[in-house]
Amino acid sequence: MAAVPSPAPCLRPVRAVAFDTGGVITDSARSRAAAWEQASDTRLPEREVQRPRRASVPSTTPPNCSMSPVRDGLGLPGRPDPALLGEVARSLHVPVPETAVVEDSLAGVEAGRRGGFGLVVAVTGTEGPGGTADRGRRGADDVVSDPGELLSGMDD
Repeated sequence: MAAVPSPAPCLRPVRAVAFDTGGVITDSARSRAAAWEQASDTRLPEREVQRPRRASVPSTTPPNCSMSPVRDGLGLPGRPDPALLGEVARSLHVPVPETAVVEDSLAGVEAGRRGGFGLVVAVTGTEGPGGTADRGRRGADDVVSDPGELLSGMDD
């Protein structure tokens, strides 16, 4: 049986993760698929948020993953307002300070910080305007180029 990857120390106090699939998990880059697979092995409950007021579950949900979408029609404001991310935490029955936000957009990073989430991670992917420094200034606790960096090589 394969060993379950350990989350990075910054993720250990986190009970849930809210993330946007577009740009964080499915940037259409193959490297993100491996991170998705590893994330499912950590057994953190997950909700995904896509664009303001929209979300979907991937056609193939990984095993050991508790996932439900936040759906259209909630009437919540879009990012950088933290309302939709707060709804994700509420739907998981996890307090916002115990929920991490993983975002690739500056507005999403700002929403995570403004919402009081326990951890805000910015995913840079292929860097362009609005890069690492901007994401840090917007409130990211950590900036990674791939979400798999939060899981790889973290064995105790």
